[in-house]
Amino acid sequence: MAIVQMQKFHVLTFKKTHEKLLQTLQNFQKVEILPADEGILLSDNHFVKDDSSIQKDKLENQLARVLWAKEFLTNYVPQKSFIQKLRNQSPTYTLAQLEQITETSDWESFVEDLRAKDRRLRMISQEKQDLSKEENELNRWRYFDESPAVLNDLKHSVGLLGTISNEQIPTLNHELEKYPSSYYQIIQQT
Repeated sequence: MAIVQMQKFHVLTFKKTHEKLLQTLQNFQKVEILPADEGILLSDNHFVKDDSSIQKDKLENQLARVLWAKEFLTNYVPQKSFIQKLRNQSPTYTLAQLEQITETSDWESFVEDLRAKDRRLRMISQEKQDLSKEENELNRWRYFDESPAVLNDLKHSVGLLGTISNEQIPTLNHELEKYPSSYYQIIQQT
């Protein structure tokens, strides 16, 4: 592991050239830019705080939205094989090219469209779960050979369908033995 000695330097600039200077420094890709915690020097050691936290929060929010969209799309975009990745290198962009792409593209509406699709997918997944629960409930009755409406046609007796826990079956048997003319059938036991 090589240890490289880093040089520190201070940069003071006018506000109107501040952004351009930062972009120029970022193009070096080897410069770490740290904000001055004590503020910006005006004159004779008088400092004023730079109100960059609002802009920083806005940019971090935008970055989080873009990273969420990227993560969401990785589940649906087919991945290249290892050999394809080696043959086709990922494109590289300069800072100016990235800035131009972000200014000309309508990425915010694209992210909102992805959020709407994500909400729709979540709703479909929830509906699928609900239908699966209903299907499991109905599967209990698949071994019943007749239509449940047959029970309404009985003239001199009462027919009931129901469910009972496995622990209660012996109690039910004992109670039904008191009525010799009763009949029950276990349709499905799990």
